[in-house]
Amino acid sequence: MKIRTVVIALGLMLGISGFINAQGFTPVSSSDNSVVTVPAGLQRSYADIILEIMASGSQNRFLDGIMNPEAYIIGPGDKFQISFVSDIQPDINCQVNSSGNAFVKSIGLIELGHISLQASISKLTKALKKNFSGIDFTIQLSEFRFTRVNLIGRVKNPGTYYAPATWRVSEVITLAGGLIPGASLRSIELSGFGKSYNVDLTRYRSLGDLAANPMICAGNTIHIPEAAISTGYVSVSGQVSRPGIFEYRDGDTVIDYIDFCEGISSASSDLRMIVYSPSEDKEQTSLLADDGWKSIPLHSGDNIIIDWVEGKKTFGSVIIVGAVSRPGTYKIKSDEYTLANLMDNCSGVNENACLERIQIYRLQLKTSDNGISNVISSPEMNSGWGSQLTTKFIVSNNARQGTAFQQLPLKAGDSVFVPTKTGVITVTGAAASPGIVPFYAGKNADYYIGLAGGYGHDANQHGTVVINPVTGGKLSLSQAGSLFDGEIIYIPRKESNSK
Repeated sequence: MKIRTVVIALGLMLGISGFINAQGFTPVSSSDNSVVTVPAGLQRSYADIILEIMASGSQNRFLDGIMNPEAYIIGPGDKFQISFVSDIQPDINCQVNSSGNAFVKSIGLIELGHISLQASISKLTKALKKNFSGIDFTIQLSEFRFTRVNLIGRVKNPGTYYAPATWRVSEVITLAGGLIPGASLRSIELSGFGKSYNVDLTRYRSLGDLAANPMICAGNTIHIPEAAISTGYVSVSGQVSRPGIFEYRDGDTVIDYIDFCEGISSASSDLRMIVYSPSEDKEQTSLLADDGWKSIPLHSGDNIIIDWVEGKKTFGSVIIVGAVSRPGTYKIKSDEYTLANLMDNCSGVNENACLERIQIYRLQLKTSDNGISNVISSPEMNSGWGSQLTTKFIVSNNARQGTAFQQLPLKAGDSVFVPTKTGVITVTGAAASPGIVPFYAGKNADYYIGLAGGYGHDANQHGTVVINPVTGGKLSLSQAGSLFDGEIIYIPRKESNSK
């Protein structure tokens, strides 16, 4: 993606002049010649918002809840309002300057920089009580500052960015174009003012834990390391909502990773947990009915498996690959598990998916299968099982039946393939110009035959059929109606009369 480098005009805050032109932003220089890199695709959303906020003084809109006075760190640009109950004493407004001091009328300079909001209010309260004894007052942070943050490491556009101090680390990473492949999610470091804070975006995204995604006012540098140099990984599989592999951090326990997987997917009373540690070549088994498993400490490389207690029913798993949002292996959660259930589990298909050519592959012994009517046998596999093991693919008997195909039941071991759209229709046989023509949704066979130059002189028009490229099934033109992506039109030739 083409990246445009711009400098955000900070006239109200830094004394920098600049203006917005029709194309975006006019570059201007700051006091230290720093620049702000804004991805072209995000320019209008984030950069415009920043300028709008600065011009309107409406930073207070960017709060995600009641301010935690211990989490917000005061810095240059923050403004306080001191309101007195007495009508005789007017309110006092003060702003933290570049030295971290605030000038309070009738009191003088008070050092407030790089301490928490709670500590700042305590210092102001102590000073005000000396000069305004007997008068009640309140202190509030009336306007939040903008802060400059340096992003380094595995982010798409490293550089220096300005953002409201109430923004969180994840928002600034988005401003920089997002993380690049291989970036750590759990070992991100926010540092500044002699302190360091860990950022754990896995915990934030899974649990909504704001403490794991701190506000940027706490520091001025965000470092995103490579995941490969983190302390390792822990895998989770079995009866959880979202199995996966997660970065490991010292002090993690089993419950942390179960939370990352969005919890147990089946009744916990019927399940057990197995923690296998390859480094120590040992495993530990616990019943989930006993809460003691939650606090079991983990090590890098451990594998957590949530499985059925021996004697309890298991349903197995299925695999889905291709044009879906989250390809992978998914546990079957009940006796009645359908293709629609699997689609829900993998968050559905993407925009390039072609459901009309979806394929379900099944390995099984040679037995009659009366439960599925739309089964087509392929040649036997040479897999060491001799003639006893066959593979079958199950497809919709008629893709034009709509959603009925979604209700096909799945079995343990099934593999589902969702192909991408080809964007073409193939016209073969006695067409004037047989070959591949572009696909247009809603068009019938006559339209595509026209794109192929029409019928040839020896074409048998009445025998023309539409062929399903997966099953080989044939439909007449009147049966087919509108064609689907990838289908084949076959035009036979007239039989020649022999004497």
